[in-house]
Amino acid sequence: MKKMLILGMTVLILSMLVTACGDGGGHEHTYSWSWSYDETQHWRECEVEGCDAKIEIENHTETHGYCGYCNYSDHTYSTTWSSDEMIHWKNCTYAGCDSKTESAYHDPNNAICLTCGNDGHSHYYHVSGWSSDETQHWKVCGFQDCEEKSEIADHTLAHGLCTTCGYGILTHTYSEWKSNTTQHWKECTFVNCYEKIETADHTLAHGLCTTCEYGTLTHTYSSEWSSNATQHWKECTFAGCDAKTETANHMIKHGLCTTCGYGTITHTYSSEWSSNATQHWKECTFESCDAKTDTADHSIVDDICITCGYDTHIYVYTVTSTTYPAQSTGTCTGCGETITRNTAIGDTGPGGGIIFYVNSSGFFVYGWNGYSGTYDAYTAYYLEAAPENQGTSLAWASSGYDSQNIAGAIGEAIGTGRANTAAILSFDVNAPAAKACRNYDTGGKDDWFLPSMEELNEMYKARSYLDISSGSFWSSSQMGTTNIHSAVCKNFDSGSNIGGTKSNGRYVRAIRAF
Repeated sequence: MKKMLILGMTVLILSMLVTACGDGGGHEHTYSWSWSYDETQHWRECEVEGCDAKIEIENHTETHGYCGYCNYSDHTYSTTWSSDEMIHWKNCTYAGCDSKTESAYHDPNNAICLTCGNDGHSHYYHVSGWSSDETQHWKVCGFQDCEEKSEIADHTLAHGLCTTCGYGILTHTYSEWKSNTTQHWKECTFVNCYEKIETADHTLAHGLCTTCEYGTLTHTYSSEWSSNATQHWKECTFAGCDAKTETANHMIKHGLCTTCGYGTITHTYSSEWSSNATQHWKECTFESCDAKTDTADHSIVDDICITCGYDTHIYVYTVTSTTYPAQSTGTCTGCGETITRNTAIGDTGPGGGIIFYVNSSGFFVYGWNGYSGTYDAYTAYYLEAAPENQGTSLAWASSGYDSQNIAGAIGEAIGTGRANTAAILSFDVNAPAAKACRNYDTGGKDDWFLPSMEELNEMYKARSYLDISSGSFWSSSQMGTTNIHSAVCKNFDSGSNIGGTKSNGRYVRAIRAF
């Protein structure tokens, strides 16, 4: 082959050197470097227009339909179709040649290509595209018009849905109660389903939600005792709870447990008589027991009940000796019998008033002495209040003096009322409250004065003896040295001490000390 190629090239070069056509045409041939050919031969033509001169006319030298000189190609294709899953074609019949012709996609009808008759496609199924009916599911071949099915199986239902293909209608199945600190609910048990029902706030009783039992039980015990023959206790009021507290054995007294009252009372009566003005009886010694026995009217002989010893004498006591300890003589209002004892609160005093305060240690008194007309001081043990008020609407100070400071009238303690009164009248000689007390002279006594704050407090404590139940009474105590417009008064309705403007009218009751 190589030698033939060299020979052909040599001839070509020599022919191009020819100066005149061999046919006597009168021109010089110039041959093309490109081959011309038909189905059997190839050659080179003169490039001069109209010249038919050819050289190197030879039959093709073909290898598998291909001429090595002129590159002529002449494949012979099979009449039989070749195909794969997607296309068909015809192959060159020459062994080892990969040339193809008439390549095209299949034109299937019921999966058979109308052109090449291919029915050998490989099925490919949708990854997630399930088909289904009421009982089964499957995957179909994705190739056009192929009805092949794969993975045919019955549905497996959970919560109304097939767990494989999802066929069906979701039906929730709810859990037991779920909760947080404020609410409770029930959750669907289906995976990734967040449906909830019966959501509501907790309703707590004894620390537990009455619906879901969220919380911690806190016992609430009854105030009533429960008991048996030997013990008592208190039970939790929560329904179904057996918790108990304060469990203890009975402590029996008079047949009853002193704690829970279990048992039957057995009275034990006192050997001593109890009595009132008309009857006598014996009382059960059991604490808080009102049972009585032997109740009967008194049998009075010489003013004494011969059964119980009740003394029907009613004594009225009057101070008869003022030397401490003062003595009071009691005179029976019925028989006139007299007895003597130490002076006590409620006795009639030397000035005809009522004793309302007794101090066995004594207290110091300073001020104006009505007997001598001088100021003096002494130790006293008793305070006596006048039997009636000296006024019901008296001012503490005279007009023009109600805003004046009386420095000597600020005493508040027991024993200072006499000095307060003297100080008030030395500054304001017509001070209504103090003057009414100074001028009071019942019982032959003229040393009466307006009580200090603490003396007035003692009058309040003994108000039942003084027959005082209401009203606001002046004391002789100015409210210090800064609040000079006011003095202390006592409200006998409430028992409170209040500051009253000195010009206001209030009750006045004189007292004396001895």
